[in-house]
Amino acid sequence: MWKRALFILLSLLASLLLLMGCGANASTGGTSTPGTGGPVSLYVDASSYRPSDKIVVLLSNRGTKTITFEDHQTNCTVIQVEHQVDGVWKMIDNCGVLSHTSTFALDAGKEMQVTLSAPTNGWPEGLYRVTLTYRLSRTTSPFITVHSGTFIVKS
Repeated sequence: MWKRALFILLSLLASLLLLMGCGANASTGGTSTPGTGGPVSLYVDASSYRPSDKIVVLLSNRGTKTITFEDHQTNCTVIQVEHQVDGVWKMIDNCGVLSHTSTFALDAGKEMQVTLSAPTNGWPEGLYRVTLTYRLSRTTSPFITVHSGTFIVKS
């Protein structure tokens, strides 16, 4: 009887420890909001931001193939920030650089961190997500778009 009680107690304790670790981001102390499933994922370093905050995005390629993607997205990076307005996702398109678009690659099993500075007037308050559009081959495969989990901007 006492062995069963001890087993249940230890099982509950182990479950609690596992749950406490979910969503923690050890590098920043913030929470990690995971993106859509599959081999390529996007994570942001917090679940909420202030209008002047930088948004740190981790792009993770857990697949078996190199992916390619282009810049000239938000802040001229490879990441597109989207703000939900009246139930519709609107792109934050603030890259006004008149240069050729560059293609980048991320090998299988690798990660890339992208830091997005707030626009001059700050991120408008509301619900957000970040997206990445990529290919498994430079020219022959279709584009695939992945999204992060949602996060909010508030004062």
